[in-house]
Amino acid sequence: MENRNSYHIIVFLLIHCFTTLHAQQKQAFSFGQIATQSSYSNFIKGRKVLEAKALNLPNSPYWLVLVALERTEDQELWSMDKADRTQAKIFVYEQVKKQIDEKLTEELNGKLGWDRYYDPLFCGGLGSLSANDFKIVASKITLTQFYAPATERSNCALEIVFKNNQIIVQKLGTEDTSLETITAKERVIANQKALELLNKGKTHEAILVWEDLYGYWLHGPFPKAGKVEEVLNNLGFAYWKLKMYPEAEKILLECKKNYPQRKSVYVNLGDLYRDLKRKNEAILYYQQFINMGVSEQQKNYANAEIKKLK
Repeated sequence: MENRNSYHIIVFLLIHCFTTLHAQQKQAFSFGQIATQSSYSNFIKGRKVLEAKALNLPNSPYWLVLVALERTEDQELWSMDKADRTQAKIFVYEQVKKQIDEKLTEELNGKLGWDRYYDPLFCGGLGSLSANDFKIVASKITLTQFYAPATERSNCALEIVFKNNQIIVQKLGTEDTSLETITAKERVIANQKALELLNKGKTHEAILVWEDLYGYWLHGPFPKAGKVEEVLNNLGFAYWKLKMYPEAEKILLECKKNYPQRKSVYVNLGDLYRDLKRKNEAILYYQQFINMGVSEQQKNYANAEIKKLK
């Protein structure tokens, strides 16, 4: 009988402890709870608080407290993006102990790149994180950031979860959504379309596409966007294919001058000068092509052409 009573008392105490802990974890958060703690007060001291938001990290005893302040240093490096003018940090507050966990705070902010103000991979640090984009979704806290210091624009998405008694940061990805990047993708697609036309024997139509891309390189916005060296080489090759030799020479030499590491332009110049009966120049370019470290098949082709020319 005594053993049974002892058992019931133990069960009661366990239930009571669990209920008390659960209730403590669910208590509402007040900024007054951390206002007097040194790491927090030192961080905000003398500076304007722009945003502040606290979220209870699901399934954990922690609150994550986001505080964004007006930044004052490095003003000469600031862009128009607000992230450069904002400094933010997330404090990890332990609900039961009623104190900031300094170690977890530093670890978490290190993973989030909180002070990487000019780094697109971290979306300019936590300064680019707004309170609305710091929220609970299911069993995690999500952070979605946007950073546009100049022409480069980055979107960052992260999740913070509590697993195996650890706070884990999961980076979902960083994407450059700048107009230059979008333009580059469009030009790569156009180049591929032109290659498909060329392979179907529609060389004139392919040339029209490549001439448009060439025009963007000369006079358009974002001249370096897209695979310019491939466009120039392909256009020169297409001109050569139609025996438009002066046009082919002009474009291929431009490609070589601006992108001297482009191997295929050398064999294309070799073929061009071979057909123009300019033997010495053809041999020179074939030999340069071989010296760049090409495949065995390409090497055999170039050597065979050199042999014919000698």
